[in-house]
Amino acid sequence: MNAGAYDHEIGTVTESVRVARDGQVVEVPGRQIKWDYRHTSFQEGELLLGATLRLRPDDVEKIQARMEDAKSKRMATQPHGSRSAGCFFKNPPDSPVGTGKIIDAMGMKGSRRGGAVISPKHANFIVTEGENAQAADALALAEEIRERVKREHGIELEYEVELWRSRPLGGKQASEVSSAESEVSNAEKDVDQ
Repeated sequence: MNAGAYDHEIGTVTESVRVARDGQVVEVPGRQIKWDYRHTSFQEGELLLGATLRLRPDDVEKIQARMEDAKSKRMATQPHGSRSAGCFFKNPPDSPVGTGKIIDAMGMKGSRRGGAVISPKHANFIVTEGENAQAADALALAEEIRERVKREHGIELEYEVELWRSRPLGGKQASEVSSAESEVSNAEKDVDQ
């Protein structure tokens, strides 16, 4: 999904990607992949097995300073230590402000549905509190956000997280679950498919 942060995206440093496609493993050059905001040209069902990245060498101290700077920014602006799937929505295309600022401006920080809360620290994070929090709580809150943003701003928010819905088991509907990128890719937004 071409993760990115702080004006950098994984697509800009991808030399090639190994993909299981149609029963074979193929190597796709990075320049043949379409890299968009939170999206690539890989198709449903293709399994990404690995990637070769083209990184720039630099002074160790400079690299460490950039890493610390990025970590400090994240710690200051995101709900570190809370249970979340990371940013819940993509930023709207052609919008001068990000989704978190839109939600914040509507006064929704701290809004709650069951055990799910819009983070008081960053409004594009839905965090869960308590042992009885359910995915359904987070999804209900997410849908309320989407509905209000559509109604008040005319913007159709897209999920950044990937939603998985289970099939009925033994006549009962299993609970709906929500999943995002791995903790590393979603928290750091430095590696991705």
